[in-house]
Amino acid sequence: MPSTSADGTGAAATFNRPEGLTIDSAGNLIVVDRRNNTIRKVTPAGVVTTVAGTVSVRGFAANTLPAPRFASLSGNTLYLSARHGVMTLNLP
Repeated sequence: MPSTSADGTGAAATFNRPEGLTIDSAGNLIVVDRRNNTIRKVTPAGVVTTVAGTVSVRGFAANTLPAPRFASLSGNTLYLSARHGVMTLNLP
């Protein structure tokens, strides 16, 4: 299945198997976009942006994620469970 990932507002934004969800202190929804191997942020206004990862690129190199599945947030630190363990990301 080809990946679908588009940042944008409302229906212009697309995801590919969103799974882990959490909300930050600003009211943004943080979404694990599993099949795209990215972390996405949805603002209260419905604006979607990619905050980590590269679409369809899995791994441990710069700006890649190893198949993230679940997210939990503490302050600005996002904890992700992934295929090979737990990792953390500091969100802007």
